[in-house]
Amino acid sequence: MQRHENPFHDLWLTEILNPAEFVDMFSPHIVRHAAELFGTSNVVVRGTQGSGKSMLLNLLSTTTRIAYEKSNIDYPGPINGQPFMACGVHLIRDNARIVASRLDEVPLGKRKNWAATTFADYLNYLLCKDMLDNILLLDREQSDSGWLKNNININLNDKTKEILVGKIVNSEVWFGYLDGCKDLDEILRRLSFRLQ
Repeated sequence: MQRHENPFHDLWLTEILNPAEFVDMFSPHIVRHAAELFGTSNVVVRGTQGSGKSMLLNLLSTTTRIAYEKSNIDYPGPINGQPFMACGVHLIRDNARIVASRLDEVPLGKRKNWAATTFADYLNYLLCKDMLDNILLLDREQSDSGWLKNNININLNDKTKEILVGKIVNSEVWFGYLDGCKDLDEILRRLSFRLQ
């Protein structure tokens, strides 16, 4: 009996592909079975190791979407749907376990609430930082070459940056942590510092 190896069996393979390699390697046939991924509701992607979960989620990545446009290969997701920009968290790579590693510093009766609150706070910072990184990436790419401008047009000028900074800084979710930030770079530095 001939044995066939799954090329995606190693968990690290999909993590080390750069976006251009991803475009060359990804088979668009799987997308027709995962249309819900591009919808507006919550979706749980489930499957055995090596079944392509990470690769499907990588389709949502801004860098992957730009790579498709640069390669002149049709993006396998629905392009007539709603414009979107994804932000994400890789729980292992982003060290989400550090929240649990500090539980012994908290009195036993308060651990559950502390862990839930701290994890939510950590997740919020990660998602906001990723979204801002994607906005700035798209702004640079669109200024240089117009990539993805037909799908999601980023228009960062002095006025829109000022509005965006104001909305972020004045949001109650930061509990004053971003007070005094004057621009996006300063917000990103403060978010990174908090995450560290």
